Amino acid sequence: LDPKLLGKQAMKCKAYAKALHYKETEFHSDKSVPVLESLISINNKLGQKEAAAGLLEYGKLHKQGELKVRERWYEKLNEWDKALEAYKKEQMSNEHGVDPEILLGQMRCYEALGEWGQLHEISCDNWNKVTEEM
Repeated sequence: LDPKLLGKQAMKCKAYAKALHYKETEFHSDKSVPVLESLISINNKLGQKEAAAGLLEYGKLHKQGELKVRERWYEKLNEWDKALEAYKKEQMSNEHGVDPEILLGQMRCYEALGEWGQLHEISCDNWNKVTEEM
């Protein structure tokens, strides 16, 4: 059977350890960004934060420009400074004004870092800009 299929089915069944095995096998032959992203996600689900962080660093070094670092990855790794920096960078590149997801991500980071003044400031600055849909 195809390891990709077995890995996909293992993920559906939430058999993350088995899914990790098949994704690692796939990674040895195909070091593509989607496989790398899957490995980061699976390691996060298994609570293997060091492995996920290592894969993230590998991706940043070897897949420059291809790997879109997701801010939530840093949050899951408890790397709040890096997550906040990534959210700020994303906000600057956002042309559509206030993105509620980015704003909430920044707020989570400030809370985790204990930056209550910054959290209050960002809340006050954006209170009237967001809709009730948030």
